[in-house]
Amino acid sequence: MTAPPFPRADLAALIGQYGSSDFLLDIFEDGGSLWVEGLGQPSTMIDRVGPTTFVDAFTGRQLYFAVDGATLNIGGASLRRCDVGAERIALFQRSLDRQAADLLQSTTMAIEELVTLADVVPGIRVDIRYATAHNFMGFPVYDRAGAYARPSVAAALARVQATLSTQGYGLVVHDAYRPWSVTKLFWDVVPPEYRAFVADPAVGSKHNRGCAIDLSLCDARTGVLLAMPSRYDEPTVRASSAYRGGTSRARWHRDRLRDAMEANGFVVQPDEWWHFDFKAWQDYPIEDVSFAALGGE
Repeated sequence: MTAPPFPRADLAALIGQYGSSDFLLDIFEDGGSLWVEGLGQPSTMIDRVGPTTFVDAFTGRQLYFAVDGATLNIGGASLRRCDVGAERIALFQRSLDRQAADLLQSTTMAIEELVTLADVVPGIRVDIRYATAHNFMGFPVYDRAGAYARPSVAAALARVQATLSTQGYGLVVHDAYRPWSVTKLFWDVVPPEYRAFVADPAVGSKHNRGCAIDLSLCDARTGVLLAMPSRYDEPTVRASSAYRGGTSRARWHRDRLRDAMEANGFVVQPDEWWHFDFKAWQDYPIEDVSFAALGGE
């Protein structure tokens, strides 16, 4: 199966979201053409009638883009190109309890049946975002980087990696086993209106059981992450496993990852293209042990 080509540079410069989170138009590429979606209208191809002027075939409205795609004028309204994901993450971080780090505690008890993924999955790459400030919280919540999972999960990932390597791709793990105390931290500091994005510690997370993996695709030779429709851990509609925006190439990458994972016993989380739960998660208990106790990586 061949990946779709990247869109032409003149079209790529215009792809994105315009407006604001409550008044948003999505300009995306499919089949080498630009499409528009949003404000209650169905997805419609837009036809170029000038260097940066397009016509919406559904409504007949003209869309006027700035040359660099910074703004879009439609129906007399000028919409700024925006990065809703970055804006929402920034708003989210501003609303957090800034004493969050003081709430972070984890046990140091021994734990059985967690294996280091790098020891089981040849060639897998690890980029644990929660051990850095490069995550939706804006600060590290793991005491050390580590990618751990149950042996059956690791074995299934090895099969996924083997399949993808024949296609020139590889796996990059952003999160795997997560101590329960971190799940509780998320719940304690996230405002109630955002709690749909985090697990309730009263029932625990599949990450706490060592049976959930957050991951993406990379070029197997260079290790460079491949384009996806959204950032990892972005709390927006772009993170949906069924999101139609962005480019056909990014959606193709997302769907190849999902196909390979679901062929080996994983199920995608519908609102997060990167999050996969293993089929037997309910067979394992919730754990709370620090990465330092596990040995880190």
